[in-house]
Amino acid sequence: MILNNICIFFMGAGIFSFLNVIIYRVPKKLSFIKGRSFCPRCHTQLKFYDLIPILSYLFLRGKCRYCNNVISIYDTINEVIGGILLLQCFKDRNSLIVFMFFCILDIISLIDIYTMEIDDKYHIIIILLSIISMFVFKLSIIDRLIGFLCVSMPMYILTLFIKDGFGGGDIKLMAVSGFFMGYQRIIVSMYIALCIGGFYSLFLIIFKDKKWNSYFAFAPFLSIGMLIGWFYGYQFLYFFIT
Repeated sequence: MILNNICIFFMGAGIFSFLNVIIYRVPKKLSFIKGRSFCPRCHTQLKFYDLIPILSYLFLRGKCRYCNNVISIYDTINEVIGGILLLQCFKDRNSLIVFMFFCILDIISLIDIYTMEIDDKYHIIIILLSIISMFVFKLSIIDRLIGFLCVSMPMYILTLFIKDGFGGGDIKLMAVSGFFMGYQRIIVSMYIALCIGGFYSLFLIIFKDKKWNSYFAFAPFLSIGMLIGWFYGYQFLYFFIT
């Protein structure tokens, strides 16, 4: 059992290690399929033993073997998240489709941090996953359609009265994700995202001297909300209703 969990964890970490490549290369218009992995500082091609998820970072003590520059710890943190996430999906028997959904959210979130944009192709992928999910887990089409509108429509209406209240990519993300998750989970997800995003805004205002209307990537907070909402959304609703 323990060995199985370790294998599943490192499988998830390995997948998210590949997602790190996509996240780094796509905004730079580089192919994530062709070409060997390389150090972003010295551009030396990395050996296979430099690319073992999590372990290589630990063995190299967070530095490039070739130029001795510090390696970003965020890639390793993302790999750990991937390992935990795949373990959780297996534990809850949510199937691989849910893991794939959160893989897309991971790509969206980190690219949004770097570029402040969400490409429509990721929304299309989530819609395709939603269609496949109809054959995987039980969720009525009514739940899905309400989920599509119940968060995204208020977000859109808000932007009509408050300029740039939400980005168009964020609205589309919540629409397609609501279709995947259903209305109960997506409502909980939005509530959590607003709470975390609100605290982050206060942090920026107090400690970073930002203005109240400063822009920041909101997709990561939406994704965190959806992560919590998916696994604990029903418990969250039960806690507040009872």
